[in-house]
Amino acid sequence: MRSSSASELPSSWAYAKISDIAGVNPKLVKSDIDDDFEVSFVPMSCVEALSGRIDLKSIRRISEVSKGYTPFKEGDVLFAKITPCMENGKMAIVPALRNGHGFGSTEFHVLRPFSGVSASYLYYFVSSQKFRNDAEHNMTGGVGQRRVPTTYLSEQRIPVPPQIEQNRIVAKIEELFSELNRGVDVLATAREQLVAYRKAVLKYSFEGAITSDWRAEHKNDIEAADVLLQRISQERTFRYKKQLAEWESAVLVWKNGGEVEEKPLKPRKLNATESPAVDNGPSLPKEWRWARVSEFADLVTDGTHHTPTYTSSGVPFISVKDIYDGAVHFEECKFISKKEHDSLIKRCKPEPGDLLITKSGTIGRLAVVPEKDFSLFVSVALIKIQSAKAHISSRWLRYAFEHHIMGLNIDQDIKGGLLKNYHLEDLRLAKMPLCSYVEQEALADVLDEKLTLADSFTKTLEEELGRIESLRQSILESAFSGKLVAQDLQDEPASVLLERIRAEDGEEKARKRRNNKNGKKEPA
Repeated sequence: MRSSSASELPSSWAYAKISDIAGVNPKLVKSDIDDDFEVSFVPMSCVEALSGRIDLKSIRRISEVSKGYTPFKEGDVLFAKITPCMENGKMAIVPALRNGHGFGSTEFHVLRPFSGVSASYLYYFVSSQKFRNDAEHNMTGGVGQRRVPTTYLSEQRIPVPPQIEQNRIVAKIEELFSELNRGVDVLATAREQLVAYRKAVLKYSFEGAITSDWRAEHKNDIEAADVLLQRISQERTFRYKKQLAEWESAVLVWKNGGEVEEKPLKPRKLNATESPAVDNGPSLPKEWRWARVSEFADLVTDGTHHTPTYTSSGVPFISVKDIYDGAVHFEECKFISKKEHDSLIKRCKPEPGDLLITKSGTIGRLAVVPEKDFSLFVSVALIKIQSAKAHISSRWLRYAFEHHIMGLNIDQDIKGGLLKNYHLEDLRLAKMPLCSYVEQEALADVLDEKLTLADSFTKTLEEELGRIESLRQSILESAFSGKLVAQDLQDEPASVLLERIRAEDGEEKARKRRNNKNGKKEPA
């Protein structure tokens, strides 16, 4: 968090490093608990983003978790250090635990407030958007595994009010947040209802019910899905053979020219046209059939697996954050050079009508490729349907995939740990209820009509939730600048509190040194 100058704080406040007011990742004192004791177990998934709520249903014996997991106690503050959990606000104050002890993900930093420091005050500070934004910019590590370093967290400055004022600040924050939370609960319930409506409409549609009357009126226009797949297979094969012949000619020209330039890239093999048998799903209209994506898509691939060199302008470079609301957004995307773009599209070339799906971190955002050149990062998958554009509606495919994803249990069906990953093979084998092209378009028309209004309501709800969150952050900003509650001249100054903490910490370290000298091992 960008800190203000000390002069901007109330006179009774003081700045300190987080490590001055809290133990950072304190070690387990093994004498505190027996191996047979049951303890609370908290994986990352059990900490709810932004709310600070922890699911403590999981209980394990300490012998199962004392190695390979992070220990903590009641009253500690958990801080998710890995992306995207940190950015999403997975922080919490540890409530009452089984036998007073807990273990959890190694991706937690643990902050243990010293005497005179409010755990709630510390929690609200490190969970604020300003602090998380700054922490994000100081993460280290590779793609998908970036973390907030311990040293960074320890060294960050925090404005420290007098002990009694900390309690007044926390009480006021919780009073104001309680009012905001009531509004959030109402909006969240409405949002859940809209999601349920969308899911029901998609289910109804892809069982063939929503276009049943249309089929009755267009019997002569309907092509059986089996016939459609046969034609797609033939056209895919023809297209590939043509590309292969063009490549062979280009290679010949390259050789005759002395092999000076880079060798032409051989066309990538098509997905297998013969897919594994599709298991029985919900019954479909007789003209429909279940089909794997690999049966009609030319290729299922993803963007570059390497971070490119970014430029101030050039060709857009699209990642997960740029795909939302059913479209690709270029307003805040990064850019790469034309030369690097030309190199990347040899492997992964988005073309109008193809489908994009986010497959890492945030799963299942969908968009049809627009009329614009861009490159993709590894977190986005590309489903190419160029050979089948006359037979597969891009709008239908987007809705079909949305229906498919809604039927998945993301935590169980999608592979990966903290960073969930929708594997390309899973995408290739995803099954779709395929119908004729004309019915695909008719179905998409109905869904456009029925879901546009729901989308509008959802957008309004998200805007209201955003305004509430902005107000929440404004409250926190006031709290940490000394403007949320009045100061009391009778309060003991923070400088005295900090001096007392330093003295107590010095005494504790001296005691440990004496014990270690006498052969009694204690954690540092």
